[in-house]
Amino acid sequence: MLSYISYFIQTSMLMILLHDYLQKNFPQKYNDFLIHISYNAIYCYSKLQLFCAKIKVEFYSIVISNPHLKKIIDDINSKKNERSIDIIQFYDRILHMKKYSKNTDNYFQDKKGSLYIFTDCCNEQTNIIISRSQKFPEDYEVSEIKFIMVELKLGDKKFKIDLKTENTNYYVVSNVFDKDFFLYYMFNHSHNYENKIEADDLYASIENGIVTILDDKVNNFEVDLKKNGSIVIMKNGFTITHTSSELSN
Repeated sequence: MLSYISYFIQTSMLMILLHDYLQKNFPQKYNDFLIHISYNAIYCYSKLQLFCAKIKVEFYSIVISNPHLKKIIDDINSKKNERSIDIIQFYDRILHMKKYSKNTDNYFQDKKGSLYIFTDCCNEQTNIIISRSQKFPEDYEVSEIKFIMVELKLGDKKFKIDLKTENTNYYVVSNVFDKDFFLYYMFNHSHNYENKIEADDLYASIENGIVTILDDKVNNFEVDLKKNGSIVIMKNGFTITHTSSELSN
């Protein structure tokens, strides 16, 4: 640290001495040089400003015309919010989603079947909490488990489900991964499945979907969405539940 300070002082002194020397011995040439440098610096700065403004306009025009790129930019901007919520409702074979970033308990009157996806940015990791209630669970816990693989099979097509990425984590205690969740996930991450499945096919095939799990002990499990199968995340394990059976791990 002291060496940097010493180097800074020495350099400053040298610049001051050089300035005085040139000012005394070559006053006209030195002043002309300073004027020339200042003019070119201002000119270059102005050109750079115009160039950056042009690039910004072109970039935003590209973003607006590209829904997938716009979604990525919106996701990045949304991370600036400490907390947000997606309210999902399914009716008339359409997924209706509204996003809010205000920290409030009541968004609108509860509607039966609504799914609430809370996004909580914490320590550079975004935890996703899935709930049937619009009240944010302040005391939620992050699970210790992580599946080796989660795969959703719809007809003859298979889709990889990433429950944890570099920045996003769905492994939260009490999260339920059921038919509604996988439908939301497929729509919310549709850029991963471009040209692989249409919306109408997704609605129809999700009813008979099969979810395959490979856990951290390399055990293989299947969850049948046709039987209302679901996966419930616990602190150090998970539970698979169907209409008529339950399996814990």
